[in-house]
Amino acid sequence: MKKIFILIIITLFFAGCSSTAKEKVDTRAILVQEVTVAFANGDRELLEEKVKIEDHKIDEYIEKWSQSNISGKAETDFTVEKQGDFTYHVFETNKGKESGYVIFRVFEHLHTGFYVDYVQFVS
Repeated sequence: MKKIFILIIITLFFAGCSSTAKEKVDTRAILVQEVTVAFANGDRELLEEKVKIEDHKIDEYIEKWSQSNISGKAETDFTVEKQGDFTYHVFETNKGKESGYVIFRVFEHLHTGFYVDYVQFVS
């Protein structure tokens, strides 16, 4: 009886562990979505917090965004595709990737968390 009870406890433990693994959230993709909407709306404050590019020229990237053919403003206007461990492509959902997209690279700093360190516009 004791062995059956222990077996049930172990089974429930592993079942609980496997269900939490399925609910894993891609926090990098969420960051990319936030940065995309910030670029689309010219939210300089959020961009300065979440984008750490060597040249620190956020205004230039906002200008490039406004000159691109990307017109979406809301989260639902964009599709985020994971390309690798750190790289994401973002494009307007209704136009598709062929009309142009943006490449974001996301890294994690041990103390400050995730940030975007590379942005490239592809037309």
